Order: sequence, then C-alpha cells, then structure tokens
Amino acid sequence: MHQIQSGTSTNEKGYFEIKLNPGVYEIVFQYMGYETVTKKVKVGTTMQSFNVVLKENSILLRSATVLGGKEDPAYTLMRKAIAKAPFHLNEIDWYSAEVYVKGSGRVIDAPFFIRKKLAEEGYDSTTAYISETVTEVEFTRPNVYKQHVISTRTSGSDNNQAQTGFIFGSFYEPEIGDVISPLSRKAFAYYKFKYVESFSDRGYTINKIHVIPRSKSDDVVEGYLYLVENDWNIYRINFVTYKEGIKVKIKADYAPVEEKIWLPLTIKFDIEGKFFGVKFEYKYLATIGKYKWKINPDLDFNVEIIDEKIDKELAQQIEALDKKVEQNELANWAQEDDPKVTRKQLKKLLKEYEKEQENELDEEEKDVETNYNYSIDSLANKKDSAYWDEVRSVPLDSLEVNGYHKLDSIMVDRQEKEAADSTKKATFGPLDLLFGYTFKFNDTSSLRVFVPLNYNTVDGFLLGAKLRYRYYFSDSTQFQVSGETHYGFSRTALLWQGETKYKYGSVFKRGSIALSGGKMDVQINEDNPIDPILNTLTTLFMQDNFMKLYQNEFVKLRWKQAINHKWNFDLLAQYSVRTHLVNTTDFTFIKYHNRGYTPNQPENQQYDEVQRTINNSTRLIYSAKLAFLPWQKTKVFNGEKSLLKNTSPVFWSRFTQGFDPNETGTGYNDVSIGYKHFIKVKGAKRLRLNSFAGLRTITGNSSKTDFIDYAHFMGNQSPLLSLNPVNQYRMLPYYANSTEGAYASVLVNYEFRKLALTQLFFVRMMGVKENLFANYLYTDYNTFNYFELGYGLENIFRVFKIEVVTNNYHGAFNDWAIRFGITAKFSDD
Repeated sequence: MHQIQSGTSTNEKGYFEIKLNPGVYEIVFQYMGYETVTKKVKVGTTMQSFNVVLKENSILLRSATVLGGKEDPAYTLMRKAIAKAPFHLNEIDWYSAEVYVKGSGRVIDAPFFIRKKLAEEGYDSTTAYISETVTEVEFTRPNVYKQHVISTRTSGSDNNQAQTGFIFGSFYEPEIGDVISPLSRKAFAYYKFKYVESFSDRGYTINKIHVIPRSKSDDVVEGYLYLVENDWNIYRINFVTYKEGIKVKIKADYAPVEEKIWLPLTIKFDIEGKFFGVKFEYKYLATIGKYKWKINPDLDFNVEIIDEKIDKELAQQIEALDKKVEQNELANWAQEDDPKVTRKQLKKLLKEYEKEQENELDEEEKDVETNYNYSIDSLANKKDSAYWDEVRSVPLDSLEVNGYHKLDSIMVDRQEKEAADSTKKATFGPLDLLFGYTFKFNDTSSLRVFVPLNYNTVDGFLLGAKLRYRYYFSDSTQFQVSGETHYGFSRTALLWQGETKYKYGSVFKRGSIALSGGKMDVQINEDNPIDPILNTLTTLFMQDNFMKLYQNEFVKLRWKQAINHKWNFDLLAQYSVRTHLVNTTDFTFIKYHNRGYTPNQPENQQYDEVQRTINNSTRLIYSAKLAFLPWQKTKVFNGEKSLLKNTSPVFWSRFTQGFDPNETGTGYNDVSIGYKHFIKVKGAKRLRLNSFAGLRTITGNSSKTDFIDYAHFMGNQSPLLSLNPVNQYRMLPYYANSTEGAYASVLVNYEFRKLALTQLFFVRMMGVKENLFANYLYTDYNTFNYFELGYGLENIFRVFKIEVVTNNYHGAFNDWAIRFGITAKFSDD
C-alpha cells in the first residue's frame, strides 16, 4: 500500500491553499503549456506563503509535418493508447483518497418575470449558489464505489442536503457519461487525430494530441489529449462537449503516484447554457489527495506495444514466436523485462483476462453494473466557517463569497419569520385537488386525493373523486387501498370502483396481488388509447368524440411476480358484465356547420359484416403473460438493488381467453408475442423499437360476437401525441382496423445525431433533435396493410416536439397530418 499526501488546484488568479502537517515536502507545480517546477518546502506550525513562476515549455522533442498521402503520427500514438486503455482500467485493484469538491452556479441572465422571482429568493448575476464537501472516496475493481461525506456546507441551507459528490469515471472507459471516449476501441469512427507536439516533464515524454470530432454532436468531445509516451497513461485532458446544447468544458490533471501509475489530482467541469431563456453557468471542481492504492498483481508489469500498421515486420516476428496470448499465460508476461506485444495480442490477452475475472463472479454479480455506497457523517454539517477556511484548497471568488453571505442571511430571516409565526400551517386549494394532493401522515403512510373533472358524450360532465391510501412496512412491503367514484350528470349515473393491493418481496423478486371490482365506464380498447383529459378537450372544442365507452361491472384478481431480474409474469382473472352505451348529450363549446358527434359505436367493416349493433355480454377472462430480459443490468445503491433501464430487450408472450359462462364456447382466444428494445446504434442517438404479433380467434355463435373481444390497436386521431414515441400510431383510426384474426405491428423511432436541420451548429446548441419514424400494421382481414412514415423535431425549447406524418393504405398515399407533444425524454422509455 502506498500514499501520496495531497493535490489541489488554483483559482483563476493563481491562488491556492493546501493544509499539510509539519515536515518537509516536495511540491510539484504543473500547468498546460508550462514547464513543471518541483520545490522542496519545510512546513511548520504557522501559515506560509510563497510565489512560483512557471516558464513556458520550450523543449520540443519532436514535431511532425504530414505530407500528402502520409498518415499523421497521432494515429499510431492513439492506436497504442487505445490498446493500453483496458490495461489501465484494470491495473489498480483498489484505491482510496480524500476529495475536496466545490460546485457553484449562478444565473447570468433571465426573462424579467423569472429574474424577478429569482431576486426574491436572493439569486442574481452577482450571487453564486455554492456547495462544498470534503469526502472520503474508495474504489474497488471492477465496479464498487464508496463515498463518505466528512463535512458539507451549502449556501442558503441549514441542513446541507445538496451535497456535491465526487464524480467517478475515466476516459479509459469506452464511454463516460454517454460520451464516446477518444480511447474507445471505436474511437476512429468518431474522431480524427492530429499530432501537435511533444515535451518533457519530470523525465517523461508527453505527447499532445488534437482530438477532432468527425461530426460534432452530444456524444463526442473536442480538444486536447496529453499522453505519456510508452506507458500511454493520461497526463492531462482539456475537452469541450455539448449536452443538448449545453456547453461543458472538461479539464483534468494527472500525476504519477508511482513510476507507471498515474491518477487524477484535479478535475474541473465548466458548464454554461440556456434553458427557457435562463442563461446560467455552473462550475465543478474536485481536488484529490491522500491517495492510497493497491496494484493488481496480475498486471504489475511493463509492456511495449508494437503497432502492426507501422512496424509490420517486427509485429509478424513477435506474433510468430510468441504463443503466450494463445495460452493466456499472463504470469509469464510479468516475468519478462519489457516484453513486446502487438496491439492485436494485447487486445486478446486483456479480453481473455476480463472474461476470466467475470467467470469468477456468480450469475447475479455479473449483471451488476455499479455497486455504490454513499454515507454522510452525523456531524458533517456542524463545521464552522473557520474549519472551511482551513480545509478549502481553492479560495472562494467574489461571487461565491457573496453567495454565502447573501443566501445565508436570507435563510436566517426566513427562519426568524417562521419562528415568529409558529402557528402557520400549510394549506392547499382547489387546484391542488384538481391536479392531485398527497397528505403525508408520517414516514410510513400517506393519502392521495384527486378530484378530476372530465367530459364525454356518454356521461356528459363527470365529477369524480379518487383516493389512494398507502402504508409502508419496515421490510419494504406495501399495503394500498384505492377507490374512485364519478357521477355523470347527463346519464345521471353513479360509477365507482375500488382496489386492494399488497406488494411484497425483494427488489428482484417483487410481487403484488390486487383484488378490484366495481361499475365503471371504460374504453373498448383496454389499453386506453385516449386520455380522458385529451378527450375532454377534443370533444368540447373540436367536436371530436373519439373515445368509445362501455359499462363494465367487474371483479378482477391480478398477480404480478418477478421470478428474478430477468424473468417476470403477470396472471389475471376477471369476471365482467359488459353493457353497451349510447350518447346522452350533444353539448359542445364550439359547433361546426353540419357536423355532430359520432355514435358511441366504433366503425369497423369486418365487424359490420357480422352484426351492426354491439350487444351486451358477459365474459370470464383469463390471461397469462411471461416476459424475459436476457441482458438486464442492475445497480446497487447503499445495499438496495434496482434495475437499469434500457439495458436489455424485452421478449414477451401472452395467452388470453375470454368466454361467456352462460354460452358454452362463445368468446375468444388470443396468442401473441412481442419484442421491445431501446438501442444505441452508430450514427444515431437512439433507436426505439416496439413490435408484436398474434392471432385473435372468435369462438362460438357469430350472433353473440362482441366487438370488445376483437384485437384493438393504439390508434390516434387527435393532434396530440403520446409521450412514448413507439407506444402509439400517429394517424391510425382508433377502431377501424380492429380485427378477428391474425395481426402484426411494428413501431420504430430513429433519433439522429445529425440529419438535416441539426447539421446547423446553432440548432444543435438549442438542444433540438431530429427523428424519423416508421409504423406498420398488418391484419389478415382483406390482407390489410397500413404504413406510416414521418419526420419529427424534438426537444424544442427543451420540452416540446412536432411531427409531420403521412400514411399509406395498401401501397397508396392516403393523407398527412401534423402532431404535437412533449419530448420523449420526459417519458418512460
């Protein structure tokens, strides 16, 4: 085990502070473009100050001129560094350090009404919100992270809940924060490289490489990468990247903690951008010191990498003579003095090594992507300003000083006012009930109240109330009772339903049992393609009553169970008495000439051929669904396990049977399978796919056929979109294509890194994304084929999206439309 005492950084004026115990130290000063200076300093018991002047780097070891047709020398340097990156990721088994972290941000400009509101809270362009922490961090290979907050301070807060944590991550990884690292094995598809210069620092040769994106987008960086020759460690990074139009500058300096091991001493992020007209900046600084570490004994050796593209003959000789890679005798490499190995050999060697390491884990551990533990000392927020003046490694600037003074004063005034009016209680008004309000009784129980007001042509105006009570047990089990009632003023009907649910089990074996029943008006398509609020708006203001309802008197029992984090099932049994309903009102705010509401009976040619009226019916329904996520990854936080979204495709199959208990053989059967995935692909930000196929068979007497028993699809005829872009068609009529028979559906959404408008840099700076989508539906009724193709702009003003879509029936153009919605990032993918 080894230790390096401390590291720090200066502020913009070059000032710094560092706390050291009495003794003699060697302090190393380094800065980009300047020669490193080492000073021996004797530290006593009092504060000392001294000045250091760095000279510009004047030692140019080599420069390069690239002639026509010749490869830039940066490429051979990068090939070697990329080959060595997995080695550096695995060469340290464990390390710990003490980190000072400071995060500060301020609003630079904002629209008047927002600026006025911020000013009331104490925020303006002269005031920086600031949070500081001193944290003990620890990393254990390959994915165990720990942070223990020793002390924390946040401006304008008395409980310091906004701790600024240390950001783990490494550019040796293929991706970091959804950004493709220049040291990724696929880096040459995303970057061009240009050799700048080489210089000497403390006996090491440092190569400066210009990293140039082939196409600027959110998932690449631009700037300079400094590499240590032969060892191919990172010496320094100075990058710029953009995240949905937000500019992020990344800087980090590394130092050799021993001859071949380099670890970061400072990490900086400078972030600036606009959101809803608010221009802001945020600065993150981490200074790391008191390192302790253990070397991975399997990789405690030096290796010289040969680039097959440059040294072809030598590479052929090495590969012909050396069989260690094939035998995977890793220990033999360590016994040799500076063994030579080709990039191909090293890649294979490390791949086999990582595979062996993974095989030593059990099946559940293999799927854990991160294991993270975060804790806060009970006295973390009790430190005074004198303590922070002592431990702070970088002096506060004037904006940060103003932030502490101003925001802390406002907090004290607010506390005094609250103490003077201790009888003041929180209140809620009618809007809270309209949008939902939760009464939290204590840490284990809560009551949510919701009073919706909707309208449809069957019930007229519906005034309702929803209640949900939850109780949490100490073992994470949960008991829930919910109920709702609605009164339809036009139909003069009282509707109600209730449910009792019990959730149990650990996170990967979570299960729930629910018993429900009641009498409610529900949509013919049980997937509810039309939101009641949206239907209210389109009905009252556009005279489009798309929602088609029937009355359902039911009792339902449902059991959902996760077998593990990859397998789960859903079982359902329901008894329903279903009653056909008709319109009872034609009220609307806006009446169109010669236009009225459509009947509460969907139009469907296939069903009309059998029967032109929808009958009342009784059904006993059974359903079983099994889902499989073969590559599902998990994460652990403070011992609690959870699933990582979008890490595996979902394969599912379902069997459903519904029959009339009074009419033997009358009903339906449905067998279906599906595949759903969220994929990152080259040239795109993401690809979403949702596909399924099945066979719906109507059984028994055709005169008893119920349209509710048909297979229905997520159509859309309103101008508004679903949040999830692969959850619903854009122009498909809600029920015109419902079927008794075979069907297949595919919905695909492809978000580009750059397409048309996003070729323009200022458009990308606004965070705008471009999408192409294609949706297809097949049913075997008259071999029906329906196709949609569209183009969309997403993340407009960071929130909205707009799409232009056209549809096609049986190969012939039919119509086009414009749709509006909320950006998909706010949805559950």
